[in-house]
Amino acid sequence: MTRDLDVRLVASAAASQRMLSNTRKDTLLSSLDNNNVVTPGKTSISIWNGMVQDRINEHIVVELDEAPTKMISVVDASTGKKLPSTVVPPVPTKWKFKGGDLSNSYANSTSWTIIFIADFPALSHSTFHVTIENDIPYKNMPNWACGKDSLNVIDSDLLRATFDKMTKRLSSIIDLSTTFTLDVTQEYAEYHSTKGSSAYQFLPNRTIFPFGESYDVLPAMFCTFNVPGVVSRVAQTYAEPHHLREIISLYNGKFHVETTTEFSMSIPDRELVTRYKTNIDNTEPNHYFNSTSKVDHLPVFETDSNGYLMMRRVTNKTAWVETAHEDYFHVARPVAGNFYPLSGSPGAIRINGKRKSETNYDDDTSAVAFLTDTAHGAAALQMGWIEVMLGRRVDEKSGISVNDTDRVTANNWMIVSNSSSEVARIHRELASSIKTPLIPIMFPTSSAMQQNDEDGGKMKDLKIASKIPNSIHLLSLDRVGVETTIHEKSNNVLLRVANIYQKNEGPHATDVSFKLSDLLLTSGICISESVEVPLNGVAVNARKIAANEMITLSPLQIRTFDVVLKEC
Repeated sequence: MTRDLDVRLVASAAASQRMLSNTRKDTLLSSLDNNNVVTPGKTSISIWNGMVQDRINEHIVVELDEAPTKMISVVDASTGKKLPSTVVPPVPTKWKFKGGDLSNSYANSTSWTIIFIADFPALSHSTFHVTIENDIPYKNMPNWACGKDSLNVIDSDLLRATFDKMTKRLSSIIDLSTTFTLDVTQEYAEYHSTKGSSAYQFLPNRTIFPFGESYDVLPAMFCTFNVPGVVSRVAQTYAEPHHLREIISLYNGKFHVETTTEFSMSIPDRELVTRYKTNIDNTEPNHYFNSTSKVDHLPVFETDSNGYLMMRRVTNKTAWVETAHEDYFHVARPVAGNFYPLSGSPGAIRINGKRKSETNYDDDTSAVAFLTDTAHGAAALQMGWIEVMLGRRVDEKSGISVNDTDRVTANNWMIVSNSSSEVARIHRELASSIKTPLIPIMFPTSSAMQQNDEDGGKMKDLKIASKIPNSIHLLSLDRVGVETTIHEKSNNVLLRVANIYQKNEGPHATDVSFKLSDLLLTSGICISESVEVPLNGVAVNARKIAANEMITLSPLQIRTFDVVLKEC
């Protein structure tokens, strides 16, 4: 079964790559740099914003082909304006550990990158040139500071993250606009698999270990990188186990903390988790109390269902009674039975409640949301906790094993606020942007210059007539009946839109109305007719939509339209 899934996934990935390659060629009308890296002075970047909202202060990260010797700039091709940017060197890979010098040969972060900030109009292409400042040497530019030279605090214009001076672990996140402070401690830990654990069963030992019993649980190396106005970062490297490296980033203009974790499951029968401990009291009285449960209050949290509906969960809702069968597996069901899937792209888990100090409770209702880029398991095993499963390696003799030792990169985003509705708002809008990523496409600068000359520097993109509410997300915009290449002409497009908010998520979670003509406008093109069709796009008993008809979407509602375009 797993082998069949592997074959299908490989075939799907290959087909997706071919489609992306063809789309790139047709979009740029030029030869592409197949290496997907930037050569300063020779490479330009094209980026498509597929959302119906303008995207402001977006951070684009691209890889350089080699270490720079001169200062590098990024220029907006449409305005000639130089954008805020910084070159980021590779994270140092050597450190002192237990009396010797060790090198992390497993690290992926060995390349030079450049980060720049740009705005992206709705439904349009943007082009950028990567240039060389020949009169400015690169030396003495920002670099990583490690050990005693590192910082214990990193800032953006909106957030501050502090780290414990002794342990170097995250200790708090501060909203600088409101001075709201959330106490939070992050740690990596692992469960030991028991008999019966497999690719389809999570059956851990009842004890969790901070990176195992015999390992140093503190980072072997701690480094910071700080460029005001662009990005501030912390890199933590653990020697053992799993050769783990974590990079925490704060970007200017963003209300979230972004974390990238690199690791490889070096030891079998281990299940790696990241755990965040906060001072939020997200418990409620135990309504499921019975003879097997002695807990008065149970943690309450939410996890996503396919990336949209947030489902209410209660830790230890069911009393798990040990049976002979469970004894056979040596499993503590209060662990395994309280993990829920984060199944969306992104997946999400949220908690909210009053902050608890040693003596009293804060009056504000605080909240935390944790988003993941791929599917994971998650739990809230104790008050204020969020726990996310990152990786598993299970050596099951039945043949249904998880024996992947490849280097893995996991991305997640953390949102904190003293308002649960504000966390929900940021979560929903961030999730929409993650679903519609800004993918840089590299191509020769000469081709970009030539194309700009041919079309007068103007791109024939869709334009938004009026500001579309942030609650509206364009799920898809597909040509109808085209099964060959992108060159095939069709006047029909299939358009799916969704209201991204859920009921009871604050003032933004309301019905929203708009006209289809507000979504699809470009010079010389109008909508001649449109009909509403089912989600599958099959026009059976389709309802015709008048030209000026207002379309209303309730929270989490999805509607699909077959639209005919014409010249006007």
